[in-house]
Amino acid sequence: MRRLLFLVAAAGALAACGTSMPQPIGSQTDPVPPRTVLIVHYSLIPRVISVKPGTTVTWSWDDGVVPHQVVGPGFSSRIQDRGSFRHTFTTPGIYSYMDPLHFNMKGEVIVGS
Repeated sequence: MRRLLFLVAAAGALAACGTSMPQPIGSQTDPVPPRTVLIVHYSLIPRVISVKPGTTVTWSWDDGVVPHQVVGPGFSSRIQDRGSFRHTFTTPGIYSYMDPLHFNMKGEVIVGS
């Protein structure tokens, strides 16, 4: 009986320890918040986002200490390694944007009715 209690206590202690490490937002299984683009692992998630006119899109930095910038027609964030940037799209169209610090990071905001 004593041995069984010891094993149960040991199993509970091990389960409580856990082995998971904190992960950046982009690596979690949670979905990306609506109208948000994550900047993580030198990627834009999602790369293409569709919104209605009058919608504010948020870019959220989650790439450690790597600085990024979001630049598109009529909008530009500052160079930053954390935080967020918001822009409201009022006119329908396709707005291509990029990170000029990392030329492979390109995305689009599609504003439709």
